[in-house]
Amino acid sequence: MSDLISSIEETIVYGDIVTTTTKTKTMNRDHSVTTTTTVDKTDHADEDNHTTTISQIITPPDLNQKIIRQIEYYFSDINMVRDKFLKNEITKDDGWISLSILTTFKRLQSLTTNFKIIINALKQSLSGLLQLHETEYKIRRHPDRPLPNNQTDLELTLRNRTVHVKGFPITEDVTLDKLLEFFENYGATDNIQMKKEFKTKQFNGSVCVIFPNDEKAQEFVQYSKQTPIKYNNELILECSLQIDYFKDKSIELITNEKQIKKDKKQQDLNKKTNEHLEKLNNENLLGALIHLAEFSCL
Repeated sequence: MSDLISSIEETIVYGDIVTTTTKTKTMNRDHSVTTTTTVDKTDHADEDNHTTTISQIITPPDLNQKIIRQIEYYFSDINMVRDKFLKNEITKDDGWISLSILTTFKRLQSLTTNFKIIINALKQSLSGLLQLHETEYKIRRHPDRPLPNNQTDLELTLRNRTVHVKGFPITEDVTLDKLLEFFENYGATDNIQMKKEFKTKQFNGSVCVIFPNDEKAQEFVQYSKQTPIKYNNELILECSLQIDYFKDKSIELITNEKQIKKDKKQQDLNKKTNEHLEKLNNENLLGALIHLAEFSCL
């Protein structure tokens, strides 16, 4: 579905020859712009007519980057290891996946389903992760970038590349697209995962950011310590390597667990003490005798 932006028609008459040029611009669903120029030339003397149409799609620069990021995510370590469908598909055609399959994925669909736009975007990728088939309608992960053997190997490679960032506002206004745009200010990232509450599935204000390598992740954390990173120029975010975050979290959990046990032990002791005192009071009150010695009335 497209919306017409503008349409200009110009007619030139030169003797028996009438030339009409029509130029139109339409906005496509993926925010690309299609410009179409149609030239209709009629020679009334010869009763001859020729029509030529030229179309060009102009893609916003940010759309190209979004397409590259999304498709590279599909073929990334973190996705390919757990994506059963793609893992099965890459065993069929020497690893090649057709664009007709990729464009059925919802997130890529939301960007574009136009093969030409996708191909043009991928040609601008500099990561070296993907290889474009000679027909240009198939993609595969580059043979020089093999997948990790298993989940354990993947976790080892990701452990020091992942940064835990917390402090984002817990609102529907915080979306993955906005987070991707936000972190672009701090260099390339391989993946961003929004953390959610287990029961409600709502965003909890924290994200895990996977950088291309260990050094980039450490640089980001060091930068955050020297220059506070703010979201929307307001909220200061807390950044730490995920491995350090889990260490601190483990210590916190252990400390909390010890405190809980200590409090429980004290509660049990207080309960037993109160029960014992109550029992003594009951025993002293039942059948008690008052003995008065050396008492005289004056």
